Amino acid sequence: MGLLRKLFSFNKHAESNFSPSPNRALERDRRTNERKAVRLPAEMGFGVSGIAENVYVRDFSDQGMYLLTKYQLGQGSEIDVYMNVPDGSTERRVHYVACVKRVDEFRSEGVYGIAAIIRRCEVVPEETAEAKAQPQGS
Repeated sequence: MGLLRKLFSFNKHAESNFSPSPNRALERDRRTNERKAVRLPAEMGFGVSGIAENVYVRDFSDQGMYLLTKYQLGQGSEIDVYMNVPDGSTERRVHYVACVKRVDEFRSEGVYGIAAIIRRCEVVPEETAEAKAQPQGS
């Protein structure tokens, strides 16, 4: 067996025991996670002011989401997304903290598509969600 062939067969065996870096493992997991096509209204806050903007979540998985917004955000930006998630016959108000992974521009529609990785999520307690829904001063 020639030297190159031995080296190649050694490297081939070494690669089979190779543990991918966290980024490569995340990419592999992302491909295997089921995405659900949805059209859920949500509110997104970002930046210093964090003023909520109405957005639509287009698809969703347990690790990420894709939403449509009129703002062009930078890759790596942190966003807060609040939405009502169906839970059987009721809905839960959920707060997601996510990081922008990719931004797509849809010029003809005047919107941007934001692919974001979910870093943290929490169910908003009912009393907090109800207080937000009521107008100020009532």
